[in-house]
Amino acid sequence: MKIKEYFTNIKEALDSTFTGMGITLDTLFKKPMPYEYFTYGDKKRMPKLLKEAGYEKFSDTLAEGVRGLLEVDTDTCTGCTLCEKACPIGIINIVKEKNEDKRFVVTRFDIDNARCMFCGLCSIPCPTGAIQHTKEFEATNIYIENLMYSWAPKEGFLAYNAKKDGEKERAVLGSKVQEKMINFNVKPENRYPEKAKAPKEKKVKFKAPPVVSGNRKSRVKKTEAEEK
Repeated sequence: MKIKEYFTNIKEALDSTFTGMGITLDTLFKKPMPYEYFTYGDKKRMPKLLKEAGYEKFSDTLAEGVRGLLEVDTDTCTGCTLCEKACPIGIINIVKEKNEDKRFVVTRFDIDNARCMFCGLCSIPCPTGAIQHTKEFEATNIYIENLMYSWAPKEGFLAYNAKKDGEKERAVLGSKVQEKMINFNVKPENRYPEKAKAPKEKKVKFKAPPVVSGNRKSRVKKTEAEEK
Protein backbone atom coordinates (compact mmCIF):
# COMPACT_ATOMS: atom_id res chain seq x y z
CA MET A 1 0.00 0.00 0.00
CA LYS A 2 1.38 3.42 -0.95
CA ILE A 3 1.80 6.16 1.67
CA LYS A 4 -0.59 8.50 -0.17
CA GLU A 5 -3.33 5.85 -0.27
CA TYR A 6 -2.75 5.11 3.44
CA PHE A 7 -3.36 8.71 4.50
CA THR A 8 -6.32 9.00 2.11
CA ASN A 9 -8.03 6.10 3.88
CA ILE A 10 -7.40 7.76 7.25
CA LYS A 11 -8.92 11.03 5.99
CA GLU A 12 -12.05 9.26 4.67
CA ALA A 13 -12.48 7.43 7.97
CA LEU A 14 -12.22 10.67 9.96
CA ASP A 15 -14.65 12.46 7.63
CA SER A 16 -17.29 9.74 8.00
CA THR A 17 -16.79 9.66 11.79
CA PHE A 18 -17.23 13.42 12.22
CA THR A 19 -20.23 13.43 9.85
CA GLY A 20 -21.99 10.80 11.97
CA MET A 21 -21.08 12.53 15.23
CA GLY A 22 -22.29 15.84 13.82
CA ILE A 23 -25.75 14.38 13.16
CA THR A 24 -25.80 12.90 16.67
CA LEU A 25 -24.83 16.21 18.31
CA ASP A 26 -27.36 18.09 16.20
CA THR A 27 -30.26 15.99 17.50
CA LEU A 28 -28.86 15.61 21.02
CA PHE A 29 -29.78 19.12 22.16
CA LYS A 30 -33.11 19.35 20.36
CA LYS A 31 -36.17 19.34 22.56
CA PRO A 32 -38.35 16.27 21.88
CA MET A 33 -41.85 16.91 20.60
CA PRO A 34 -44.21 14.24 22.02
CA TYR A 35 -47.65 13.86 20.49
CA GLU A 36 -50.53 11.45 20.75
CA TYR A 37 -51.21 9.20 17.81
CA PHE A 38 -55.00 9.62 17.79
CA THR A 39 -54.72 13.42 17.43
CA TYR A 40 -54.02 13.01 13.73
CA GLY A 41 -57.06 13.69 11.62
CA ASP A 42 -58.42 16.01 14.30
CA LYS A 43 -57.03 19.45 13.43
CA LYS A 44 -58.30 20.97 16.67
CA ARG A 45 -56.19 18.63 18.81
CA MET A 46 -53.19 18.47 16.50
CA PRO A 47 -49.94 20.03 17.80
CA LYS A 48 -49.27 23.54 16.47
CA LEU A 49 -45.95 22.66 14.84
CA LEU A 50 -47.51 19.82 12.86
CA LYS A 51 -50.54 21.91 11.95
CA GLU A 52 -48.30 24.66 10.59
CA ALA A 53 -46.37 22.08 8.57
CA GLY A 54 -49.61 21.10 6.82
CA TYR A 55 -49.90 17.56 8.15
CA GLU A 56 -53.41 16.11 8.19
CA LYS A 57 -52.72 12.50 9.16
CA PHE A 58 -50.00 10.39 10.71
CA SER A 59 -48.78 8.91 7.40
CA ASP A 60 -47.84 12.42 6.20
CA THR A 61 -45.10 12.58 8.85
CA LEU A 62 -43.42 9.38 7.66
CA ALA A 63 -40.22 9.48 5.63
CA GLU A 64 -40.02 8.61 1.95
CA GLY A 65 -39.47 4.94 1.21
CA VAL A 66 -41.64 3.65 4.06
CA ARG A 67 -43.18 0.29 3.13
CA GLY A 68 -46.84 0.50 3.92
CA LEU A 69 -49.81 -1.10 2.16
CA LEU A 70 -49.29 -2.17 -1.44
CA GLU A 71 -51.02 -0.21 -4.20
CA VAL A 72 -51.57 -1.28 -7.81
CA ASP A 73 -52.14 1.23 -10.60
CA THR A 74 -54.21 -0.80 -13.08
CA ASP A 75 -53.73 1.86 -15.78
CA THR A 76 -49.99 1.11 -16.02
CA CYS A 77 -50.01 -2.60 -15.07
CA THR A 78 -48.68 -4.77 -17.91
CA GLY A 79 -49.91 -8.06 -16.45
CA CYS A 80 -46.41 -9.53 -16.62
CA THR A 81 -46.90 -11.41 -13.28
CA LEU A 82 -43.30 -10.65 -12.25
CA CYS A 83 -44.52 -9.37 -8.89
CA GLU A 84 -46.42 -12.62 -8.31
CA LYS A 85 -43.31 -14.66 -9.06
CA ALA A 86 -41.08 -12.45 -6.89
CA CYS A 87 -43.28 -12.66 -3.80
CA PRO A 88 -41.56 -15.13 -1.41
CA ILE A 89 -44.76 -16.06 0.47
CA GLY A 90 -47.24 -16.06 -2.42
CA ILE A 91 -49.71 -13.37 -1.31
CA ILE A 92 -50.23 -12.06 -4.86
CA ASN A 93 -52.63 -13.91 -7.15
CA ILE A 94 -52.92 -12.82 -10.80
CA VAL A 95 -55.11 -14.38 -13.50
CA LYS A 96 -55.07 -13.14 -17.08
CA GLU A 97 -56.48 -14.22 -20.42
CA LYS A 98 -56.51 -13.06 -24.03
CA ASN A 99 -59.47 -11.26 -25.57
CA GLU A 100 -60.66 -11.15 -29.19
CA ASP A 101 -57.96 -8.64 -30.09
CA LYS A 102 -55.33 -11.01 -28.70
CA ARG A 103 -54.55 -8.61 -25.86
CA PHE A 104 -54.18 -9.65 -22.25
CA VAL A 105 -57.00 -8.89 -19.86
CA VAL A 106 -56.22 -9.21 -16.15
CA THR A 107 -59.32 -10.72 -14.55
CA ARG A 108 -57.86 -11.16 -11.10
CA PHE A 109 -55.25 -9.24 -9.13
CA ASP A 110 -55.57 -10.01 -5.42
CA ILE A 111 -53.15 -9.06 -2.65
CA ASP A 112 -53.51 -10.55 0.83
CA ASN A 113 -52.28 -7.73 3.08
CA ALA A 114 -52.89 -9.87 6.16
CA ARG A 115 -49.91 -12.06 5.23
CA CYS A 116 -47.70 -9.43 3.56
CA MET A 117 -44.29 -9.04 5.23
CA PHE A 118 -43.56 -5.72 3.43
CA CYS A 119 -40.25 -6.87 1.98
CA GLY A 120 -40.64 -4.82 -1.22
CA LEU A 121 -39.44 -7.61 -3.52
CA CYS A 122 -42.60 -7.41 -5.64
CA SER A 123 -42.09 -3.75 -6.58
CA ILE A 124 -38.49 -4.18 -7.73
CA PRO A 125 -39.07 -6.16 -10.98
CA CYS A 126 -42.21 -4.19 -12.01
CA PRO A 127 -41.30 -2.57 -15.37
CA THR A 128 -43.71 0.38 -14.99
CA GLY A 129 -43.80 0.84 -11.22
CA ALA A 130 -47.48 -0.09 -11.15
CA ILE A 131 -47.16 -1.93 -7.83
CA GLN A 132 -45.52 -0.03 -4.99
CA HIS A 133 -45.60 0.32 -1.23
CA THR A 134 -47.41 3.40 0.05
CA LYS A 135 -47.18 5.29 3.34
CA GLU A 136 -50.66 4.11 4.29
CA PHE A 137 -50.73 1.52 7.05
CA GLU A 138 -53.89 2.21 9.08
CA ALA A 139 -55.77 -0.89 7.92
CA THR A 140 -56.72 -2.30 11.31
CA ASN A 141 -59.82 -4.44 10.84
CA ILE A 142 -62.09 -6.73 12.84
CA TYR A 143 -62.52 -9.08 9.89
CA ILE A 144 -59.38 -10.46 8.30
CA GLU A 145 -61.21 -10.95 4.97
CA ASN A 146 -61.27 -7.15 4.51
CA LEU A 147 -57.48 -7.16 4.20
CA MET A 148 -57.72 -9.03 0.88
CA TYR A 149 -57.57 -6.22 -1.70
CA SER A 150 -58.87 -7.03 -5.21
CA TRP A 151 -57.41 -4.56 -7.69
CA ALA A 152 -59.06 -6.00 -10.79
CA PRO A 153 -62.75 -5.15 -11.39
CA LYS A 154 -65.29 -7.89 -12.16
CA GLU A 155 -64.90 -7.40 -15.91
CA GLY A 156 -61.10 -7.21 -15.58
CA PHE A 157 -58.79 -4.55 -16.95
CA LEU A 158 -56.78 -4.34 -20.14
CA ALA A 159 -53.07 -4.90 -19.59
CA TYR A 160 -51.01 -1.83 -20.39
CA ASN A 161 -49.03 -1.87 -23.61
CA ALA A 162 -46.80 1.16 -24.22
CA LYS A 163 -46.69 0.63 -28.00
CA LYS A 164 -50.47 0.51 -28.38
CA ASP A 165 -51.64 2.69 -25.48
CA GLY A 166 -48.88 5.30 -25.55
CA GLU A 167 -46.90 6.64 -22.62
CA LYS A 168 -48.77 6.90 -19.32
CA GLU A 169 -47.78 8.30 -15.96
CA ARG A 170 -48.45 6.39 -12.79
CA ALA A 171 -51.17 7.70 -10.50
CA VAL A 172 -50.17 9.61 -7.38
CA LEU A 173 -48.85 7.08 -4.88
CA GLY A 174 -51.37 6.39 -2.14
CA SER A 175 -54.37 7.87 -3.96
CA LYS A 176 -55.93 4.51 -4.83
CA VAL A 177 -55.20 2.45 -1.75
CA GLN A 178 -57.31 4.74 0.44
CA GLU A 179 -60.41 3.61 -1.47
CA LYS A 180 -59.62 0.00 -0.55
CA MET A 181 -59.24 0.66 3.17
CA ILE A 182 -62.67 -0.49 4.38
CA ASN A 183 -64.09 0.63 7.70
CA PHE A 184 -62.93 -1.76 10.42
CA ASN A 185 -66.44 -2.82 11.49
CA VAL A 186 -67.89 -3.58 8.03
CA LYS A 187 -68.83 -7.25 7.82
CA PRO A 188 -67.56 -8.87 4.59
CA GLU A 189 -69.95 -10.70 2.26
CA ASN A 190 -67.89 -13.87 1.94
CA ARG A 191 -67.01 -14.42 5.57
CA TYR A 192 -65.59 -17.50 7.17
CA PRO A 193 -68.03 -19.36 9.47
CA GLU A 194 -67.94 -18.01 13.02
CA LYS A 195 -67.97 -21.45 14.63
CA ALA A 196 -66.13 -23.86 12.40
CA LYS A 197 -66.50 -27.47 13.48
CA ALA A 198 -63.26 -29.34 13.77
CA PRO A 199 -63.14 -32.73 12.04
CA LYS A 200 -63.67 -35.71 14.30
CA GLU A 201 -60.62 -37.66 15.19
CA LYS A 202 -60.50 -41.17 13.81
CA LYS A 203 -59.85 -43.83 16.39
CA VAL A 204 -56.99 -46.05 15.35
CA LYS A 205 -56.69 -49.44 16.97
CA PHE A 206 -53.14 -50.60 17.56
CA LYS A 207 -52.50 -54.33 17.75
CA ALA A 208 -50.27 -55.33 20.59
CA PRO A 209 -47.18 -57.36 19.63
CA PRO A 210 -47.34 -61.07 20.45
CA VAL A 211 -45.98 -62.02 23.85
CA VAL A 212 -42.88 -64.19 23.54
CA SER A 213 -42.08 -66.36 26.52
CA GLY A 214 -38.75 -67.81 27.41
CA ASN A 215 -35.26 -66.40 27.54
CA ARG A 216 -33.23 -64.99 24.65
CA LYS A 217 -31.49 -68.27 23.87
CA SER A 218 -34.74 -70.17 23.56
CA ARG A 219 -36.08 -67.57 21.08
CA VAL A 220 -33.08 -67.80 18.76
CA LYS A 221 -34.01 -69.59 15.57
CA LYS A 222 -32.33 -72.94 15.28
CA THR A 223 -30.16 -73.70 12.29
CA GLU A 224 -31.05 -76.45 9.83
CA ALA A 225 -28.23 -78.63 11.20
CA GLU A 226 -29.55 -78.38 14.75
CA GLU A 227 -33.11 -79.19 13.65
CA LYS A 228 -31.87 -82.39 11.98
